[in-house]
Amino acid sequence: MALVACSEGPPTAGQPVDFSSVCDKANDGHRVAVDGYLRLPDQIEVFRSSSGFGDKVKVSGTVYFPTSLADVEFSCALSNILVEAPTPAA
Repeated sequence: MALVACSEGPPTAGQPVDFSSVCDKANDGHRVAVDGYLRLPDQIEVFRSSSGFGDKVKVSGTVYFPTSLADVEFSCALSNILVEAPTPAA
């Protein structure tokens, strides 16, 4: 799964789904939300102590499938994403 940005209006929270079912064809065009941990490629350096890297986040977006003409390494993606970080404990 990939995350992309586009201009579909303000992002909104999606319907929670299991990560393993995000790329089900039934989700095509629907807003979904998944929980997980940020993991970036080694080529991207992140200042880990303040960026939230490694914290659990919720990501919502509209599911789409790339066309067969696209030369991509993912089977589906989320557009117009909303990333929600956990609320810090008081």
